[in-house]
Amino acid sequence: MQRFSFWLFTGLLIFCPLAFGTVEPWSMMIMELMAPLALLACLWTQSAQKNWHHVPGLVPLYCFLLYIAAQLVPLPVWLLTLISPATVAIYKPVIDLSSEPLFLPLSINSKATAAEFCRYFSYGCFYILTVQLTASYSRLRRVLLIVLGLASAIAFLAIIQKFTSPDKIYWFRVVPATAAPTGPWIYRNHFAGFMAMMLPLALAFFLHYRPRIRQAIPWREKLLSVFTLPHANLHILLGFGSILIALSIAISLSRGGMVSATLAVLICIILLQRSGQIRTRLMPIIACLIMVFLAMLWFGWEPILARFNSMTNSQHEIFDGRLLIWQDSVAMIRDFWLTGAGFGTFIRLFPIYRNLMPGRGVVDHAHNDYIELVTDGGVIGLVLVAAFLGTVFWKSGRMLRKRRDDFPKILFSGCAASICAILIHSITDFNMHNGANGLYFFFLCGLLVSASHTRRRSSTAQSFLTSQLPPRLLMGFPVLLIAAATLLFNQGQARARVFFQPIATMYLNKNIPDDRLLGWQQQARKAQRADPLEGRYPFAVANISTFTGSYAAARKNYIRSLRLDPTQAAYLLQAGFYLGSIDNDAAISLLTAAARVDRTNADINKELANWLLRKGETDKGLARLREALALDSRQNNFSEYVAIALLNNLDLSVMEQVLPDQPLAHIQFANFLAKQGDVDMASFYYLNAMNFLDNDPETKPWFFHSA
Repeated sequence: MQRFSFWLFTGLLIFCPLAFGTVEPWSMMIMELMAPLALLACLWTQSAQKNWHHVPGLVPLYCFLLYIAAQLVPLPVWLLTLISPATVAIYKPVIDLSSEPLFLPLSINSKATAAEFCRYFSYGCFYILTVQLTASYSRLRRVLLIVLGLASAIAFLAIIQKFTSPDKIYWFRVVPATAAPTGPWIYRNHFAGFMAMMLPLALAFFLHYRPRIRQAIPWREKLLSVFTLPHANLHILLGFGSILIALSIAISLSRGGMVSATLAVLICIILLQRSGQIRTRLMPIIACLIMVFLAMLWFGWEPILARFNSMTNSQHEIFDGRLLIWQDSVAMIRDFWLTGAGFGTFIRLFPIYRNLMPGRGVVDHAHNDYIELVTDGGVIGLVLVAAFLGTVFWKSGRMLRKRRDDFPKILFSGCAASICAILIHSITDFNMHNGANGLYFFFLCGLLVSASHTRRRSSTAQSFLTSQLPPRLLMGFPVLLIAAATLLFNQGQARARVFFQPIATMYLNKNIPDDRLLGWQQQARKAQRADPLEGRYPFAVANISTFTGSYAAARKNYIRSLRLDPTQAAYLLQAGFYLGSIDNDAAISLLTAAARVDRTNADINKELANWLLRKGETDKGLARLREALALDSRQNNFSEYVAIALLNNLDLSVMEQVLPDQPLAHIQFANFLAKQGDVDMASFYYLNAMNFLDNDPETKPWFFHSA
C-alpha cells in the first residue's frame, strides 16, 4: 500500500507542471486533494515500528498555517480596531450600516484567504511527504531522475513550441493575445522560475554521475571511458538535460529567470567548492556552459539583448512597471504592517493605494513575493516563513558538516542553489502563487532535508533523521478533516458557478415579470448556499430584491456582500444608490467609499458626481466631476461630462470649475465648443491649454496642432 502513496507523490510531481503550471481551478483542486491524500496513505501504510522520520521546520510550518486560518476568524470590532485599524477603516461602511454588533475577520476577503490556506496546506503536506518518501537512497535517486527527466522533456517541448507554435500551449491551447506562453506555462516568467529551480539540481546530479577516469591513461582511452564506464549514460543524459534547461530559460526571454539561473549556478559552484567537490568536477560544468553559449549563437542573442534594453526608458533610465507597483505598495505595508490584509487579498487592496501605476489594468500581484507576503500576512507572516526556511537550512547544514560521503554534499549544493534561484526570482515575480512552482519549492525544501540526512551505504538505517511511531491520529485526523473541508470548498465553488452561469449576464429592468425575477433569485440563492464566501451571489440577490420590492432583503444582502468583499466598488456603488432614497448619509458614505477603494477609476467618480448633482450637492458633485476628468487619461467621451452638467440644469460656464489643470482636458473642451460653433471660447481654451503643458508627463504634437 505504501506504493500507492509514492505513485500519488510522483504523479503530482508530473501533473502540476504539465497541467498548465497548475493555475486553473480544476488543476488547483486536484493538487490540493492529491497532496493530503498521499500523506494520509503514507501515514496509514507505515508499519507499527518506529519508521516515521522527524520533519525539520514543522513548528513554524504549523504556526504559519494556523496564522492563515486565524485571519478567517471573526473578531469583535473593538478587538479588530486594536489589532488592525486599517482593516476596520475598510469595513467602516459595513459597520455604519449594521445596527447590531459585528464580528469581522482580519482578512478583507475571506474567500481569497481560504483559497490560500488550502493551497499552502497542500504545499505543507507535500513537504512532509517528500521527507518521508525520499529518506531512502533508492527512492531519492528514482525521484530525482523522474523530476530531472520531466524538466528536460518540458525544456525540449518549450524550445520546439517556441519556434513552431509560439501563441499556443501544446499546439492546441489558445491563450490571450497579451500572454507570453512558454512550454506548458501561460506566463513565461513562471516557466523560467521553474526551470531556474531545476538547473542547479540537474548540474549537481550531472556531477554526481561523472565517470571516474584515471589521469594516467591516454586521451583516446579517456574519451572511450566516458561512454563505457558505469553510469556514463546517465552522466551524458543529465548533461544534455542541463543544456536544454538552460537554453529554455534563455528562449523564454525572462530577464528575472536568466539572472536568477545565472546566480543560482554561481551559488552552486561556491557551495561545491566549500564542500571540496569542485576541484576535479569543474570541467563538466564549464563544458555545459560552453555548449549553451554556442547554442545561443545559433538561436541568436538579439532578442535577449532587446529584452534587457527594454528596461530603460527614452532618457536611458532604468524603468519597469514593477517599480511603480512596489512604490504604491509601501503605503499598504505601512497600514497593514503587523497582520496584513489577509492572504490572497493583494488584488483587492491595491486599487485603494494605486497612485503611480498608470492605466486601468488589473494588478493581481505585487510581482515581488516578499512585498506581497508583508501586505497579505504582515510582519508575523514574514517571520513565520523565515523561521521555516531558517530551520530547514540550519538543521540540514548542521547534519551535512558531519557527513563524509560525496553524494549528500553534491545534492545539498544543488538543492540549496535551486531554492536560492526561486528566492532570487521572487524578488521580481510571484512564483509562490503559481501552483507548480510553489509545490516544487516545498518539494526542494524536503529534498534538502533528505540530501543531508539520507544514508547511501547503510544496512541498519536509511536516514540520520530520528524515527518515531507514525502519528496517525495526531496528524492524520487534522489532515483528513482539512482535506474534506478543501473538497467541500472547491466543489462548492464549482457548483455555484454552474448555478449562477445562466443569470450572470442578465440585465435587470422594470419590464421583467415577477415570476422570472423570482426564478433568477432562486438561482442566485442556490449559488449563495453552495459558495457562502463569495460576495457576488448575495449582491445579485440584493439587486433582484430591489425590483421585487423586498427592501429589507435587499438591505440585508447588500450588507452581506459588503462584509464578504468590502473593497468591491460595484457593491458599494449599487448599495449607495439603493440607500439614496432612504438614508442620505449612509448613501454618501458608501459612494465615497466606492471612489476610495478604486481611486483611479474615472467612471466611479463620474457616477458619484452625477448622483450628488441630482441630490443638489452642486459643489461636491462638481468636485467629483473634476476628479473624474483628471483620472480619465483618454477623455474620448468628453461630451459625457458636459451632458452630466446639462442634465442637472447647470450652465456650461461651470465647466471652468470642472476642468483639471491638464492640457488634454482644456483641448477636449475646446473641441466641444468648436463643434457647437463657439469659436471665440474654443480659441480661449485652446490657448489656455498651453499653460498646463508642464503638468503633462508627455507633451504630444497634436496639442499644438489643435490650437
